[in-house]
Amino acid sequence: MELSLEQRVAKSRVQQILNAFGCLPSINPVTEIPEFKPLDMAQALEKNLNEAAIYGHTKITIHLDLPDAHALAQFLRGR
Repeated sequence: MELSLEQRVAKSRVQQILNAFGCLPSINPVTEIPEFKPLDMAQALEKNLNEAAIYGHTKITIHLDLPDAHALAQFLRGR
């Protein structure tokens, strides 16, 4: 089945986004966690993984402020 002009344009745009950022943007608003809590972070990751699977995304992105990144590193080290 041949793609319509509109579908070809959309496919091209998706490929441009993938080439530029390595992933597609989130479908839903970003999940924000007010402070680092391992359980909250795990639940947010699971939610985003489930959404990614539904829409065929292959990556998710996590943005942390510096104190939370430090807390995550310490948690992963078991301290």
